[in-house]
Amino acid sequence: MGKELQSMSQEVGGIHTRMESVGFESSEGEVRLIPGKVHTISKQEPLPNHLTNCFVAWVNHVPIIRSGSIDSDDKAHEFVALARKVNQERTNSSSTQLFRVCSHQLNSVEFEWDLIRFQHQRLSQISRAMQKGEKIVHLTADLRNFYTIRPNERKLQSDEEALGKLPKLLNMAAWADYCAWYNDLLEEAFSNFLCDAVDEYTLERYIKDFRHEVFSLFLKRTREQLLELELQVGTLEKAMKAPYRDVVATEKRLIQARSDMQRMVRAHYDSLTEILRIIKIVGDAHPELYPLMNIGKVLKELLANQVEVPGVKSINWAVNEMHLQILNEDFGVISALNCDNGIDRTNLAFAIRLAVSQLKQEFSREEVGEMLEHWEEITRAVNKKVTNGGEGETPQRLAQMVIRYRERFCGNLVNFCIPITELNTSGGMPQRQERLYEHQIPLNFFPSHFSFPNEAGEPERVPLVNYDSETGTPTELTDAGHRLMMSVCYS
Repeated sequence: MGKELQSMSQEVGGIHTRMESVGFESSEGEVRLIPGKVHTISKQEPLPNHLTNCFVAWVNHVPIIRSGSIDSDDKAHEFVALARKVNQERTNSSSTQLFRVCSHQLNSVEFEWDLIRFQHQRLSQISRAMQKGEKIVHLTADLRNFYTIRPNERKLQSDEEALGKLPKLLNMAAWADYCAWYNDLLEEAFSNFLCDAVDEYTLERYIKDFRHEVFSLFLKRTREQLLELELQVGTLEKAMKAPYRDVVATEKRLIQARSDMQRMVRAHYDSLTEILRIIKIVGDAHPELYPLMNIGKVLKELLANQVEVPGVKSINWAVNEMHLQILNEDFGVISALNCDNGIDRTNLAFAIRLAVSQLKQEFSREEVGEMLEHWEEITRAVNKKVTNGGEGETPQRLAQMVIRYRERFCGNLVNFCIPITELNTSGGMPQRQERLYEHQIPLNFFPSHFSFPNEAGEPERVPLVNYDSETGTPTELTDAGHRLMMSVCYS
């Protein structure tokens, strides 16, 4: 059985955050959850066939699940059992919630594709067998370890682009579900909406188009074909004597089906763009539509990055995490994060998302959405103020939100993530610590300084990030910043 662990909690500014560990036992196909236990990774012991480093964090009634890889049927069933328990707990604490879960996997497409594919296929199968209205969607972000001893190999641009397309194609089924959830909100909002102007009638037409695309028969058939082909590829690969040409032919059909799905989701994006354009025009006369617009803007931002809209600047993985968290809360979706071990990449994504939920306890949904919309320009302004020695105007409201967010993000790393890492004895980096792939570390999320206990046990603010003094762009972590990251990533 795993290690015993008391729950962890944090109280900052009147906002209470708690995190509880979860262990598992299985008997005759039944999964038993054991609160206060955790399965960890040890270099002296074999990996347990249970979800490792599994925790649930709560900010008010908003849960976030985190764990290691879901790479076996047993672990998949443990994940679903935990998600149902979490859904029951949040439903008892607030209003009735549909069972919606997003499993977001943070693995490398190049080095961990088998992990990604198994988790995607298994959760898709389980979700397909669920009752109407229940759904588990799977998203993956191509993310390598933040520190690695692998040589820093340069790849051809064509290879980089091909690797970048794989997770996006895999994600299309999930994004079709997000569009369907947005359609539910549209239909609810417009069930009693009286159209009294040309613009409103135009809006109604685009909403009907959106609904037609979301529930099209071709989309439904393509989704069914996708799952069947994924299962066929897995079966053929397991069959040692399967002809190579059969595997290749099935994989080609699978890629074509995913490309078809991407084109359909792109059509969702185009209709959503028109809906948001018209809501903006009629918004003053119908302020009740603004919440729909705020949710739609976040969905559009995420879709643009996935369907590769020409001329739209892609957002980095960390900003993507913020958008996903706020969107999941809008749709009542339980967020679940994992990487291979549930430590390094999961830690950073978890700290990012938890800080979003914490910030929403202090500021309105609209304010947090505005901060996300202008993240790059606000962080640049805050950074330039730091490089100028604190001179300049008093930070405005959005700048103050960024400062508060960064403090919470770093506090989550220190108070929740490092203790989880320290539970594991899986080893770590050798004496020669490489700093490869540092570009994936979200430097703009760290505060310029953070308080740590000094040798006397007194809090002392130390710098974490260096900046370009002219542009306000963060250039690298300081030595203290690297020590913090190594503590987050490796035991």
